Amino acid sequence: MKKTFFYLLLASVMLCTANAAVTIVPAPKELTDPLQSWNIAVSDSCAIVIGASASGPESYAAEQFQKWMSRRFGRTFDIKRENDALTGYTYVFLLGTRAGNALLDQLATANSVNLSATSPGFNGYVIEMVSSGGQNIALVGGSDASGVIYGQNTLFQLFEKTESGDLKLNHASIRDWPSVKSRGSFLPANKYGQKIMTPGYIDAYMMARYNTADIHWNSYGGAESEIDDAWVTQYVNEYKTKRGCFLWGSFNAKIDSVSEISTKIGYWNKYLNQYHVDGIWANLDDGGSSVNTYTLLDTFVKWGRVNGLADTNMMFLPKYPDYEHPLQPGNLDLVQAVPILREIPWIFTANPGPLAMNTADSILGLTYKPCWWNNLPADGWRGQNYYYYGFSYQAYVMDTVYYMDMLGPQDGWSCFWSPYTCTPAGYEQEPWISMENYTPRMLRWGGYRVPDEYLNMMMGLWTWNPADFNFKKLSMHIYKTIFGEEHAPSVAAFDSCLFLLKTVYFTPSATRPWPLQGNRAEAETIAQQMCQIVAELKDNPVTVLDSAWYRQKYIDGMEKVVKVLHDYLGHTYAACEPAAQIESTRMQIQPMQVSVFPNPFNPAVSITYALGNKDKKAAMEIFDLSGRLIRSFALRDGHSTVVWQGEGRQGRTAASGIYIFRLKSGDKILEKTAVLLK
Repeated sequence: MKKTFFYLLLASVMLCTANAAVTIVPAPKELTDPLQSWNIAVSDSCAIVIGASASGPESYAAEQFQKWMSRRFGRTFDIKRENDALTGYTYVFLLGTRAGNALLDQLATANSVNLSATSPGFNGYVIEMVSSGGQNIALVGGSDASGVIYGQNTLFQLFEKTESGDLKLNHASIRDWPSVKSRGSFLPANKYGQKIMTPGYIDAYMMARYNTADIHWNSYGGAESEIDDAWVTQYVNEYKTKRGCFLWGSFNAKIDSVSEISTKIGYWNKYLNQYHVDGIWANLDDGGSSVNTYTLLDTFVKWGRVNGLADTNMMFLPKYPDYEHPLQPGNLDLVQAVPILREIPWIFTANPGPLAMNTADSILGLTYKPCWWNNLPADGWRGQNYYYYGFSYQAYVMDTVYYMDMLGPQDGWSCFWSPYTCTPAGYEQEPWISMENYTPRMLRWGGYRVPDEYLNMMMGLWTWNPADFNFKKLSMHIYKTIFGEEHAPSVAAFDSCLFLLKTVYFTPSATRPWPLQGNRAEAETIAQQMCQIVAELKDNPVTVLDSAWYRQKYIDGMEKVVKVLHDYLGHTYAACEPAAQIESTRMQIQPMQVSVFPNPFNPAVSITYALGNKDKKAAMEIFDLSGRLIRSFALRDGHSTVVWQGEGRQGRTAASGIYIFRLKSGDKILEKTAVLLK
């Protein structure tokens, strides 16, 4: 039992933190928090203002901000152009670049805002709170148009809803920019073309702060003759024109005869002149190479230069196993045969770090740092097939309704290359926290069955600021973004339960049903908890996702997991009442209440409380039997949960024993005891 709840509660986080500081994920490179805020009343008029000549990405940023504010907070902000009449608006959210928004340019100058194409720099943005003409203005300025998209995402995080229904906009002076400059996911369009053109997927892509897209027609490039021109036209419009992504085109560099080179040149010209790609890359991958590959690659680099492609806008992915590391002997043979290939970037699956970078430089003589192909196998790594098959009625390749729990970088090939990174903590140390020193590009591959927001946001926000990476913190941010702050702990609990099922309670295999290996009573308790969570999440008015996408990617898959679990346990599934509804009814009976679970616990305990009066100053204090204060939490919500991980104020692990949990609200005190049993 202790083992069960150890894993279950690891995914929980403290909901109640001090209300003094602004928290942004990923943390901006520069943030000044004046501890001030604006209270935006329900009656206040608000406008999102973009430039008269706003680009596609600037317009998209405004549309996303408007949509998110409406869905999360129920507030409708008008979208206006800078030359529209703006009188009557108490609050203005000014979005754009200096070149694309003259009003923003004027206010940035008047308020000495350091914003230009080079400051903060590529994809960077600034946020400042200013006043002008009786209006309160939140200025979100990008060094380029893509920076505006990322800036509005951060601005959204500065809002919270008050108990009265008003909005609180926390002030912050922010300057931010990406650590790893190029971030994206390369999916073969012949398999996933319909998916990657779905509005929900595209929004998830941009929520991840990805800035790179690719016309990738099959797993190894190639099949260029099968590319659908109409599909590419739409793809270019959605990813490049509207959202500002750098657009690549890929081709299969394996040819059987030199006579095929002229055909390849025709495809390159089409990429450049008809599809208007920004770069082209040569792909060998698992398809291998041929004796004529050398001639083709030499021709490719020379053709690119003649046609105006910068060396950095060409890339090369070696064949297997050479793509695994610059140290592979086939790579040295290749650069000796095609010396010009040294002068464009290469792609490897090897972890970014000193070894790969120094080998590429000193042994291969490559001009540029290696690009990183971040390979996430179909549903995770860890060397265990429970991820590959998933918790479903059938093997995942046959199951169309599917849900996977949150994956992190520890679930990819990086774990295989460096065993110390098989835990999330491995990514909170060098060389990962300085990833930008070793690679300019992260290209994600795989993870197709993981919900798109989960995987894209995890990888994209991590590489935006690797030094800020913490798996639990980033996971909870993703949950909050998708489901809202109130529901995020429930989703974390659902994922913890799902992880437990696949690691503790069932023996995974390709056949169904999986045999039960853990305690049946505990598994049945988990099934009930998961059923209640699904019921809680079904009708979620604060999700920022489109309702159909939310239902398809999350609710249907989660409910499928619960149905499968009931089937495995020999029970008939029936929809549950939300746990939150049961709890809220119980809490209404007693104005002030506290409960701890599990008891005994090790190492963490969940403390659920209800305050009789939300306006009173409240705290949760934890004492040992000698009366010594071990830990305290300031409480800001009337009804919520905190998690104590069994540590003291100095971070030291608490000893086994009995602990007193004291809830204080005004002059009222309520106590519970629990045992830490190691």
